[in-house]
Amino acid sequence: QGFSWLGRIFIENRLIFGSAKSVSDYDDFAEVVARLAAAEADFPFRFTYRTLDDLPLVGSRSSNIVKFTNTYLHICRRLNVKLADECPDFVKAFYLSSHGTILGIRFNASDLSWRINEDKYSYWDAKISKILSSNSSTLKQLEEVTGFLEHFCLLFVFGKAFRHNIYIAMGDFKNNYSSTKYVSKSLRNDLILWRVFLDAGSQGLPIPSRPRSPGPSSLHIVSDAAGGQASSPPHEQIGAASVLSSHDLSQVHPVARVWWPDKFLETKDGKGASFCHKTATLEAIGLLIPFLHCPKLVKNQEVVLWVDNLCLHQAWLSRFSLHDREATLLLRCLHVLGAKLECWIHVQHCPRRSSPASVAADNLSRERTSRASYAPTLSSPPLYKWLLHPVLDWDLPWKLASSI
Repeated sequence: QGFSWLGRIFIENRLIFGSAKSVSDYDDFAEVVARLAAAEADFPFRFTYRTLDDLPLVGSRSSNIVKFTNTYLHICRRLNVKLADECPDFVKAFYLSSHGTILGIRFNASDLSWRINEDKYSYWDAKISKILSSNSSTLKQLEEVTGFLEHFCLLFVFGKAFRHNIYIAMGDFKNNYSSTKYVSKSLRNDLILWRVFLDAGSQGLPIPSRPRSPGPSSLHIVSDAAGGQASSPPHEQIGAASVLSSHDLSQVHPVARVWWPDKFLETKDGKGASFCHKTATLEAIGLLIPFLHCPKLVKNQEVVLWVDNLCLHQAWLSRFSLHDREATLLLRCLHVLGAKLECWIHVQHCPRRSSPASVAADNLSRERTSRASYAPTLSSPPLYKWLLHPVLDWDLPWKLASSI
């Protein structure tokens, strides 16, 4: 960009600091340089993980990674792109190493582990401790902590299910940066957990597997829940049911079912919505059945849970439902149960009554349509106690995990 003034032409030799367009322009340029190097070196671009001006990449020495590195350096020299000097401590700027610090994370390719450095751990532990000790926070404090936790969860996948209460607390400020609010019990408990998580991250954790599609040996389980009306006829019971099936959902092997207690569907949540209309919550209860009824069946397995609620399928990806806190609580329960049983869980969408297994699960969730079928009734005292008083008990995941 440039302009003419007093008979002279002035040209900018730097992008404007603070402008969103500057970031976009640089990002496009950096992407082109990385792609040129990958194409010339015949290096798979999917193994590059560029973030603005940082270019982490992964590969063995036999994968053309050396050629890519030399090609990238050559292109940068030709384009007069200045690169940081190589760091002898392998922090941020280094080449061809099995260990080093990238974007604040210390990686070790030899044992496939990662950890946050001591300075970063001390800084964020102090930030969280300050909120806990004062029992109050500002919106700015929560935003800072949330930004780091999002970054941390890219590698610490288990932590994804423990962000919801922070988001809720941030929303309560309604963009008011001048106010201070007390920390709720649920938020306080989650922040205490995050201090434990951060400590584990500073000690070192295994690099998680990348998200993948279900494998051929996966267990396929279809669940369904009945609701939609504030009360059912006195002679009829309705609830949620679970069916073990095959990958094409053609086989039917009932797992178990749970009946809704009296008045459960008429109960209202904290926002005044009756549970009979909270379909995501009802369906989420169905997802828990196999883990509570037959934990040995799913232990150490890759499990595909089929459900006809599309919102629940999407909520599982982020581990929380934006508009249904009870569904978020139950997804956290599923998350914790899966971790205890060392399962890899996929939640997939299956259109209602679109397969023999989904028809069977739907029938088993209603007494009047399941007289010819049999499924044992789930026995889970912690879950049944919650159904009698469905409140936001964030200790429920640990209660359920302790019961299996």
